[in-house]
Amino acid sequence: MSSLNDPLVHPVFKAMVQYRPQLAALAELGDDDGEIDVRLLGDQVIRNFPWPIGIEVRRLLGGAMREPDRRRLDQIFRTFERSVQFLAFIMLAQLWKARKEDPFPLPASFVNEFQRRVPMVSLGNLTWMVRQFARVWKSTGKVWPVVEIGDLVTDRFCDALDGWVPERNEMGHYQVNLTAEEVQRRCVMANDRLSNVLVALAFLVRYKLISSPLSGDDGSVPPIHTVALVRGTKVDPIMLSPLIIEVRTSSALQGSLFSKFRSGRIYFSGSEATERTDLGSLGGYPILVSGFEEMLAAFR
Repeated sequence: MSSLNDPLVHPVFKAMVQYRPQLAALAELGDDDGEIDVRLLGDQVIRNFPWPIGIEVRRLLGGAMREPDRRRLDQIFRTFERSVQFLAFIMLAQLWKARKEDPFPLPASFVNEFQRRVPMVSLGNLTWMVRQFARVWKSTGKVWPVVEIGDLVTDRFCDALDGWVPERNEMGHYQVNLTAEEVQRRCVMANDRLSNVLVALAFLVRYKLISSPLSGDDGSVPPIHTVALVRGTKVDPIMLSPLIIEVRTSSALQGSLFSKFRSGRIYFSGSEATERTDLGSLGGYPILVSGFEEMLAAFR
């Protein structure tokens, strides 16, 4: 394991223990010298985050990412973007549910920007969503179903998220030619910043994702599964589809997150590089499209 993994894993695991105390027992499983195997703690971080975040953390902690090079730096940004995407989606799902149950007024400026930004996932659009969803929700006087979001998403937190956007755009479009030394420096700094974000999201260990087959209009059971966020039995499930879905393959369920909506078609980015992003040939796909259109209409 890279030395960069230690300052990433230990603070995140420690934060998770605050929300799930039973994890603390793992921190006592040191070797004869009392050293804790960071791989053990890293595995628990991966397992206890919802899979959209956990998958990216798993890649970051993998053997191929041991060096502070361009590949690790790119994965740090990828993990950050997925984390913000998941946060934005669970905020949007709660806001959408509230609008359906008790329609409340929305500022015209928000409505216009929402319709423009939401159909295309980018880090700039995602950080905008997090900030603006928090502001709109605050105006309702309601308590977030995912209660931790109320204290988490402050202007200061959103400012920190926004700080990633220029560098992410720069890196994503290869607009800078970095020396090896500069890549290493940025890698160390971004590693620490990512640790802070994952610590802030450690409350997600209280929740889990469950999926269930989507029912077709003709009574069939297509391979697409809907996904909901749950916390025990005391809080109603928060439906995350069509923003997050799972697709059954011959061997397992593979997760996908909404990527873009264009010309009446909805696209997804998969949790694995080999997955298709256009699911139009699958049964149940029209239900995803109509669901996304319904969501857009709820914010007009």
